[in-house]
Amino acid sequence: LSNKSEHAVNGTEETKVCDDKEKFIDNLKKQNIDQDKISFVKRNWEKMSKNDIYEYLLDVNQKQKNINTFI
Repeated sequence: LSNKSEHAVNGTEETKVCDDKEKFIDNLKKQNIDQDKISFVKRNWEKMSKNDIYEYLLDVNQKQKNINTFI
């Protein structure tokens, strides 16, 4: 019995994480984030914390803006 209830909890948690990921990816698409960055986030979703992902996106965007400033 305990195994089944643990499974249910894990299943729910897993679903929530997937939902979060999908919502996050959808938001990135709405903000016209580069497809490479979206792919990176998808690939590394399990490995990185949300903070790491935000930092990555901000850092990349900041570098892009800096490059555009010089052009």
